[in-house]
Amino acid sequence: MSVTEMFSSIQGFLSADQDVREDIRKVVQTLEQTGREILTVLQSVHQPSGFKESER
Repeated sequence: MSVTEMFSSIQGFLSADQDVREDIRKVVQTLEQTGREILTVLQSVHQPSGFKESER
């Protein structure tokens, strides 16, 4: 295997790794957004006015 082929192989692995990292980043962003939405609902439940008034 030549040096050029080795670097091409390594570049392929790095590109694939970057694609996986990007997919993970997108999933984490979605989970963080869902977590923020859940936290908002939970905080409204624990307000003195309760959950019913916050729905209006």
